[in-house]
Parts: sequence; structure tokens; C-alpha cells
Amino acid sequence: MKEFLKGVKGRRTLVIVVAVLVLGSGAFLAVRSLGVSARHSPSAQLSFSTARVRRGSITVTVTGTGTLAPKTKQSCTVSAGGKVVSVAVLPGQRVKAGEVLMVLTNQSLSNQLTQARLNLRQAQMDLDALTKPGASSATEADVAAAQAAVLQARLQVEQAKDNVDGLTVKAPFDGLVSGLTVRPGDKVAAGTTLCTVVTPDSLKATLAVNEDDVKLLSVGQQLVLTVSPLIRDLKGHIVAISLEPTTGSTSQVTYQVTVQLDETDPQVRGGMTVTTTVPGPGPWSEPLTLKGTLAYEQTRAMVTATGGTVVSVNAADGDSVKSGEVLLTLESEQAQVALANAEAGLAAAEQRLAQLTNPGPSVYPESQIEKAKMQVEQAQLNVENLERQYNELTVTAAIDGTVTDVAYGVGDQVPPNGAVATVADLSKVEAVVSIDELQVAQLSPGQTAEVTLDALPGRTFTGTLESVALEGSVSDGVTSYQARVLLDGSDQMRVGMSCSVSIQVARHDNVLLVPVEAVYGSGDKATVQVVVNGKPELRQVVAGLSNDTYTEIVKGLSEGETVVTGSLSQSSGNMFMPGIPGGGVRVPGAGGGYGPGRNTQPTEGGGR
Repeated sequence: MKEFLKGVKGRRTLVIVVAVLVLGSGAFLAVRSLGVSARHSPSAQLSFSTARVRRGSITVTVTGTGTLAPKTKQSCTVSAGGKVVSVAVLPGQRVKAGEVLMVLTNQSLSNQLTQARLNLRQAQMDLDALTKPGASSATEADVAAAQAAVLQARLQVEQAKDNVDGLTVKAPFDGLVSGLTVRPGDKVAAGTTLCTVVTPDSLKATLAVNEDDVKLLSVGQQLVLTVSPLIRDLKGHIVAISLEPTTGSTSQVTYQVTVQLDETDPQVRGGMTVTTTVPGPGPWSEPLTLKGTLAYEQTRAMVTATGGTVVSVNAADGDSVKSGEVLLTLESEQAQVALANAEAGLAAAEQRLAQLTNPGPSVYPESQIEKAKMQVEQAQLNVENLERQYNELTVTAAIDGTVTDVAYGVGDQVPPNGAVATVADLSKVEAVVSIDELQVAQLSPGQTAEVTLDALPGRTFTGTLESVALEGSVSDGVTSYQARVLLDGSDQMRVGMSCSVSIQVARHDNVLLVPVEAVYGSGDKATVQVVVNGKPELRQVVAGLSNDTYTEIVKGLSEGETVVTGSLSQSSGNMFMPGIPGGGVRVPGAGGGYGPGRNTQPTEGGGR
């Protein structure tokens, strides 16, 4: 108030300038000042700041802040965990439902599944022995054991054949051999990496860009990358920008930008450091320098599962090879003997089963049969559970969308229940914001909202309030409720971006409006002072909506009339404000609110 009266001397006039959206030609409420004699002192003058009653629109909003989140999101997890053998996608890449994202291997899980299937088969054989004709020359246990032995022998043969086939190492795809150091005659153990096959003509660079600079980049943008160790410039273009940020050890938030090299150089290798510069955000800004590392588009470590002696090496380190081409061969007498023994064991097991199988009638108690059925059901459940976990090792997209995160790379070990990738449908996003408890009662799904993003200044997105939480959360003694606003996605939007939301909870168009400070009281008990013949007269009105600036007058005033918005006594030099102005239907905490003294009734002439 002191600042409001500063500079007023002698006979003063208080002028308040307010703006309002009006219908017709007027864009502002007129403000006038009138000087009249105060009734209490002939020598004192009382000046009134005034405003004309005009037609316009009044809007009441509820605001909140929060972050962007996808409407639909799939977090891909692997229950059993495992080792990553291939990754088919990059962050920012669009995928279809059913598309393979990543493949893992888990030998322990594979063994458990094999054993579970054997147990199921054994349980089924036990049940069959009780419910079907048995063998007269052998017990049920003998037949069941013989059948299980045949299954086990077949598995051993298949495994032994795989081990022998693995002695011939072939290229998995067209590429370049790297790290091949073994020579004929070398002995290698099981699990040894013999060499690596990479795609030398398809290199990519991964840049870490902070959240303030990532908006300067876009998919398809051309860049010139400098390979630091070689001081060599290579052209490339951006193929992907991650939609979810990464927080480093310094707590700095960055986004991963993938650049595909359009040029090659025989001396360039994966793992080399690269730098590039891009123009700054303004015409006078210094260029930004971004740093990253090179990696091959595809890479596969060739690991021997059996070990053995190197017999021949058909490629050298740095050779180009075709998919399926034999790189080297191993020899393992132990693997060959194991295969022969497995095949002999299978023949013996099948012969033993044939000897024991001689159909004949058998009768067993019903309780024993029921127990056998329960054992089959339990074994079946165990197999189904392990098969589900095994199928999860091939990670696929459940929805059409965009890959927002890839958490692991080839060779990484994923822990049980580890989240390996995220796919989100970004055609629709949600602004998830916190709303103060004083405002939440005014919200209802379907209301229109405007959303602005800190990272995209100057742009406003329109959305619809989708839901409001029924249970609030308390922080520092303040209760707030989560609201979700649905809006169309944009290529520039990123998951986790900070946003501000303004939700329109009420709007009246083509109504009479006066400045909020002109009204005292609320509803049908509101009053204003109308200037008639140069003097203020108290008049009762009906007030409607009210916000921080204006109050709607439902009844009691006409367009063009003049109302008093404040008064100043010349003798005292102090502003005289009768009561707390701004009556009307308000949203608590959203543009005004109810205050003490709102129902104070002023007298004519501005006194009380």
C-alpha cells in the first residue's frame, strides 16, 4: 500500500490500470478519477479511482507443476536374468509389437527346464502305469525308470552332437575378424574367446549431451566428427536421440545421441574418442563441443563351448569374412568319445525299454492314482513357469512405440528381474502434476488444460484432464494430489521433462465485469459503489465468478456504469478501502480465494 501511495501529494488522484478481454471493440476497462468533497470535512477532498463496467470473458484456472510421462509404457524385465548375446535396437528407435529387442542366454535356466520336462514325463509315466495296462514281466518302477533313461540318453546325444558341431567355428555375419591370436596346435579351454567378428564399415558414435543442449540436435542432422587419436574428420548423421535421460556420477543429466558415420577410414577403430561441434543457441553464442566414443554396429565374440586343440585357422586378424565362413576348427577327442558313448547309451536304453514293455492288465487303488495325477499337475506347473522364464530371454516389444531406454549391452550380465529395455507409446503423453488440496475440489476429468514445457519455451500444448488421485500425499505439512493431463505427443518432447499445467475450471463469456477491488462481499450479498452524478452510491449486486483481477456481476449493474475501485482522503493522505474487496464465486487457492472481511458492507461515500 505504501508503494501504491508513494508520490501522491496535495489533491491526489489514484489511478489503477487493469486489463481484461472484452467482447466488441473495447479491450480495457476504463479508469477514471473523480474529485468530490468529503462529507465529514468541508475542507477535505476525497478522490476516487473508478472503472467502467464492460462486457467480456472471465476464466478461473487451477495450476500445477510436474513432469511428462508416456500414456502407455512397457518395462521389459527378465525374471531369471542372464547374459546378453545380442541387442537389436537403439534408444529413440520406433518398433512394432512383437519385434525382438534383445536376446539373452541362461544355461542354468535351460538345464532346469530340461530337468523339469523330464520330471513331468516321469510323473506322466507313473500315472500311465497306474491307469493303463502295464508290463507283466516288470514292475511299474522298472518301466518308468527305463523310459526316463531313454529320455535322458536322447538329451545326452543331442548335447554331445552340439559340442562336436561347435568345434567348427563359423562367422555369424559378414564382417571383419578381430582379436584372433590362436594358432594351430594351441590348446584352449571351454569358454575361451577365440576371436571377435565386427562390422568395420558400419561405425557409430555415442555422444552424451546435457539436457540444455539436446534441444539443439535432431534426428537426421549432419555432423562432422573428429577422431581424436587420428585427427581425422569423418561425416555422419544423427540416427537416434534417447528419450529418457541418464544421470552420471556428477548428478548431471544427459541424453544419449547416436551418430551413424557416413564415411569410413581403415585406421578408425571401435572405442576411439570423437568430438564434434554444433552451433550455439543464439547468433552470438559460442559453438558447443560434444564428446563421445566409436563403436561397431555389430560385434560378436566367438566363444568355444567345449575347448580342444586348434587344428586349422582359416582367417587372420583383420580379414574380411562372409556369414557362415569357417574361421577355424578345433579337435577334441573327449567330445568325440562323449558322442560315441552317448549314442551307445541311447541304444542300450531303448533296448532295455523294449524288453520291459509287455502289455498286461493292472489294477491299483484310486487313492494311489489320484496322488499320481496331482504329481503330474505339479510337474506341469513347474514346466510352464520355467518355459515362461525361458521365453523371456528373447525380449520383444508388447506394443507399437518408441524405445526410450536400453539398459544393457552385448556381454553384460543381467540380474534376476532386471529391467533391460523400455518401450513407450509417445503418440499420447501425460503431464503428471501435483495440485494443492485447496484447488483439487474444483477439478473434474474432461476439463481443458494448457501445458508448457521448460525445455520448449514459447510453445503451449492443449490437453484434457484425464484423472485426479483420490488419495493425496503429504510433504512438509502440505497435502497435494496427483493429476494427469493427456495431450498429443511431439517429436521434441522427452520423458521426464519439467512442465507447468493450467487447468480451466470455470469460464463465463459475454458477462459484465468489474475490477475485483470494486466488489465487497460475495454472491447475492455483494455490494459496489456506483458513481452517480459524480458521487458514489452504495448498491447491492449479485456477484458471480471471480479471479485475481476481475469479478463477474450477475445482477445489479449495467454496461457502461462507473464503479469505485478505491478512495484517497486529501486531509490524511491515506488510502481508504472499505472492507476487503473482490467478492464473487472464487476457487480457493486458484485466482483470489476467500479472505477475511469479504462480507463487510461499505456505506455510501466510501465510509463505514
